[in-house]
Amino acid sequence: MSKVSTMVIVVGNRVDTATQVQGILTKYGCQIKARLGLHEADEEKCTNFGVIFLQLFGEEDSFKALEQELNAVPETKAQLVQVSLD
Repeated sequence: MSKVSTMVIVVGNRVDTATQVQGILTKYGCQIKARLGLHEADEEKCTNFGVIFLQLFGEEDSFKALEQELNAVPETKAQLVQVSLD
């Protein structure tokens, strides 16, 4: 059985880094099947902290390159998570 490849990205300063993170995600857009971005927001506040979940498709080398580029962004941490039922 093949692996399910996902990535969790924590962005600690969305205001200053969102453009850079978005540029990297756009660069690897063909490897991203699904994307979910979350941050806390309500009528009184919008936090500067966010989490992005990706479902990935393609070659593992590109996943590792994506992870490395995201981890080079200040206050951003990405981690590749691969799960197999084997």
